[in-house]
Amino acid sequence: MKASSTKFIFSSIIFSLIISAIAFTINVYKPTYINTYFYYLQYLFLAITVASFMLLNKNPSQDGLDYINKFFIAKGLKIIFSAIIIILYINIIEVNKISFIFNLFAIYLTYTAFEIKMLLANLRAQI
Repeated sequence: MKASSTKFIFSSIIFSLIISAIAFTINVYKPTYINTYFYYLQYLFLAITVASFMLLNKNPSQDGLDYINKFFIAKGLKIIFSAIIIILYINIIEVNKISFIFNLFAIYLTYTAFEIKMLLANLRAQI
């Protein structure tokens, strides 16, 4: 495993722990804001983010167009996967729909921002 992959996995775990601590703190003071499935969603997005990063950095010597195509495929699959999760939750569980959607949206945005930040840092290191 390359040093950048190890650094990304370590940073991802630290980031997830920080998000968990923030969610736990919010849940203590405002229990209705954090859905009961928040932590499952968080670790699911952690796995998706790590897999996406590994896919994008599998062959770093590739040309820019191939890298951009892989990036947009990964983001598109992440959006489709999120939509499927929302549809399944709304149709099957039907409890606290609004908090679930807001939690999923917040997790999606934070993990996407984290992944882009790490990809840009990795890209700058290669230039």
